[in-house]
Amino acid sequence: MKRKGFTLVELLAVIVVLGVIMIIAIPAVLQIMTVAKWNSFKNYANRISNETIKQYTKDSISGINTRTKIYNIEKELELSSTGDFKGYSLISPTTNKVYLTLYDKEYAYIAVKI
Repeated sequence: MKRKGFTLVELLAVIVVLGVIMIIAIPAVLQIMTVAKWNSFKNYANRISNETIKQYTKDSISGINTRTKIYNIEKELELSSTGDFKGYSLISPTTNKVYLTLYDKEYAYIAVKI
């Protein structure tokens, strides 16, 4: 009588091969996830920088502000969908630069835009 099925050696070989594949794949996937999150964070910082310039221009035209101004990204820039990102932006008319201090659970990011 012939039995159908796998032997213990065949099952162990498959488990070893799957283990090797996981050892190779997991670091690559984690690296891709880290890079994607960092790029998302940088894109959000650039968006905040652009919104800061728009708000400062509006404030300057209406006469509210003609000097260095700090904006809270959630309250003053009216960006309520910030998710985990928090922080402030500072615009300096004397240097024509926007400084951002943004952070989430993992990253702190300070950008300068001329």
